[in-house]
Amino acid sequence: MSRHDTPPRLGAWLLERLRPHGDSDVLLGDFEEEYHYLRGRYGARAARRWYWRQVLLSLPGFTAQLAYWSLTMLKNYLIIAGRQLVKNGRYTVINVVGLSVALACCIVAYLNYDFSFGFDKFHENAERIYRVNSIRVVHDNPQEWGITPMPLGPAMQAEFPFIDNVVRISLGDAVFQYEEKVFNETVYFADPAFFDVFTFPLRHGTPDVLRDPGRIVLNPETAVKYFGQENPIGRQVTIRFDDELRTFTVGAVVEKIPQNSSIQFDILAAYDNLRVYGDDLEDWRRWGHVTFLDVPDPAALAGLSDRLTAYIGLQNTARPDLEFERFYFVPLPEMFLTSDPTRAYILTESLHPAAVVSPAVIAVLLLLMACFNFMNTAIAFAGKRLKEIGVRKVMGGLRRQLIGQFMGESMLLCVIAFGLALLLAEVFAPAYSSLWPYLDLQVDYADNAPLLVFLAALLLITGIIAGAYPAFYISSFSPVNILKGRQQLAGLNYFTRALLTFQLTIAVMVILAGIVFTNNARYQETVDLGYDKEMVLMVPLGNPDRFTTYRDALVQNPDILNVAGSRSHIGYSYFGRVAETLPAAGREAIKGEIDVYLIGENYLETMGLRIVDGRGFDLDMDTDFTDAVMVNQTFARQFGLTEPVGQTIILDSTRYEVVGVFEDFFDAGVWNPVDPGALRLTTPDRYYYLSARVRSDRLDETNAFLRQTWQRLVPEEPYNGLYQNEEVLAEAKTINTGIRTTFFYIALLATVIAAAGLFGLMSLAIARRTKEIGIRKVLGASVFSVGRLINKEFIVMLLIASVLASVLGYFVIKMLLDSIWAYHGGVGLLPCVLATVFMFVIALATVGWQVYKIATSNPVQALRYE
Repeated sequence: MSRHDTPPRLGAWLLERLRPHGDSDVLLGDFEEEYHYLRGRYGARAARRWYWRQVLLSLPGFTAQLAYWSLTMLKNYLIIAGRQLVKNGRYTVINVVGLSVALACCIVAYLNYDFSFGFDKFHENAERIYRVNSIRVVHDNPQEWGITPMPLGPAMQAEFPFIDNVVRISLGDAVFQYEEKVFNETVYFADPAFFDVFTFPLRHGTPDVLRDPGRIVLNPETAVKYFGQENPIGRQVTIRFDDELRTFTVGAVVEKIPQNSSIQFDILAAYDNLRVYGDDLEDWRRWGHVTFLDVPDPAALAGLSDRLTAYIGLQNTARPDLEFERFYFVPLPEMFLTSDPTRAYILTESLHPAAVVSPAVIAVLLLLMACFNFMNTAIAFAGKRLKEIGVRKVMGGLRRQLIGQFMGESMLLCVIAFGLALLLAEVFAPAYSSLWPYLDLQVDYADNAPLLVFLAALLLITGIIAGAYPAFYISSFSPVNILKGRQQLAGLNYFTRALLTFQLTIAVMVILAGIVFTNNARYQETVDLGYDKEMVLMVPLGNPDRFTTYRDALVQNPDILNVAGSRSHIGYSYFGRVAETLPAAGREAIKGEIDVYLIGENYLETMGLRIVDGRGFDLDMDTDFTDAVMVNQTFARQFGLTEPVGQTIILDSTRYEVVGVFEDFFDAGVWNPVDPGALRLTTPDRYYYLSARVRSDRLDETNAFLRQTWQRLVPEEPYNGLYQNEEVLAEAKTINTGIRTTFFYIALLATVIAAAGLFGLMSLAIARRTKEIGIRKVLGASVFSVGRLINKEFIVMLLIASVLASVLGYFVIKMLLDSIWAYHGGVGLLPCVLATVFMFVIALATVGWQVYKIATSNPVQALRYE
């Protein structure tokens, strides 16, 4: 058949879509009849022209009518939906609250993800900035380092013209003074091209500020700290570097630095000022913290690592004790993925992967639980609308119209919940941020197009998930069965059973996680770190010459039990060194990197370090200062020393005799396994820290005494003493508290949502078996037997959910614990039992009243129910 034998298909399709179903058949028939008449008399072309003319003339009117009736039907749907929501007000509130809380959690999880993956991406030239890293091989194990020789960057820029700029960044401690305000500060040093490479907008000043070594840059908080709200440009300040006092001019103030910036600074000065610390910036033996390259054409970096062998040779010749294999480059936007050592300890770290993935997974699970609650309650109360559905179908209502109506009701409820979720997110985001250091979640809808796209997709997906199954299920009812009273709800089919079991499983798992992380936080607070962290105060000296005078003044206080000096301090500093054992019978030489702590008199006693073999250092033996070393248990084990005392080891080409073995200690919490470590004795002229052990009931008073004594002896510098337990381990405590608090609230939310789902399905079960319950009561059934009849199926599902949650939870939670801590409290059987018992109690409290109410009701009312 020729395509001209029938009217244009597109035109017919448009008319069919724009007219009501019955009317369109008549209209299309008339048009087709006229088309064939005109085709036979005037030809196919004329007939098609006539047909399209009629279509185009009809479109405006038909479109207007379609829009009018569609809006009218939409209005009616909204009225019906509103009435249904008000009629079932209690369940509407349950669904809205559950959905809104889950949606708010999803928004916070997205902001958390966006914060982490947005690290350093705010720089305009982020795609052309590269960090120079290095690879060092120790005992056949490659190690990634983020530090580089100070001359490397300028040497590369001079040799390779495709490198536009080089920026090195280092830091140092100093005393900052303006008028009467004196504080210890950390000063960052950067090359003049810093503001050409990185995008840090200036509130005051010009980008060329670092080209003058006499000018400094402040962040807004530091500017307010010293100068209040006034413009500080041109103000003179004094900075003391060790013993050198220098005057600087405030040359610029940056805008607030985003929290997800790897580069954070309070005070920024020109890189040449590093010479005040005795650093020769052209000496290959000197190492800077980080080096960045500005490369407009990233393809130019291909193969550059292999062309840097000459620099590797210069470095290894200058530092044979610190040999490296090669340099490599990391794009700035990918730097947040690198490990802690690679970040060189001066750049702000991004979130731990577990802190990004876990909130997202939990938020999705909470949303699914809330959506399943909506499904269950929608089906539970569909029985009250059976006659409405039957009458609508008998009157010509199409199934797709019913589906549209029920989906519309679901979307209306989701929109209400979504509006509440946006308000809750404004509360949840800052509350969640406050639990974690270095996290700042901002809810900004105006300038965040990806967030708006996410919100739109989230609303659409939530509406579909929540409303699709009830809409298709309810609209499938037969009108004949409905009007004859034979249509019954399907009850707890396999799908609804699976939904409830899933909800209960997630709830028990989250409760289990809350219990486990609470126990783990308690474990972290009480775990033996290998030294006595309680009742210890630590004071950074700044200048070793202050130790003797300060110590002599402190020991007069009877509340101070011990005073020690050291170059290193637990939780604050140590030195990485290469150690090697000597070959012996049946044992090869082992070489590896260890942590070396330089300690002084009384340090072992003051810090409570425990000797497990051999002896401690003897200050009366000169050889202990030059030839003796103590090692920890991990060193002895990893280096194969079964009897370490008396053995000889090599540290940086110097031989030492092991005089003692001390018990392993954790430097700053139990995040990582204990590394091989050693203690060496050093002299007072190298002490950087003073540690004092005080009486347990006089800690605060003794700290005040240390402060007063410092201010009397060193009036030019502020006191900077710390509580070992509270401040040196502050980050570990903050993170532990944040994890515990987060999982407590998540467990609370999951429990409430699961209880609401249980409530909805119990309503469905009671509605389905109301007449059965009435008949059983008439025949003499007791309240207990009726309750057992209703609860039996739910108890079975809860038992299944508890078993699944215990098994899955054990592996998932243990994997999460292992990813964060090297040592933790574990999962164990008791938390699984407690989580199950808690969920049983919540379930009993949720459904107990409903069961009791129906079991004690008048059976006559039950028999009249249908």
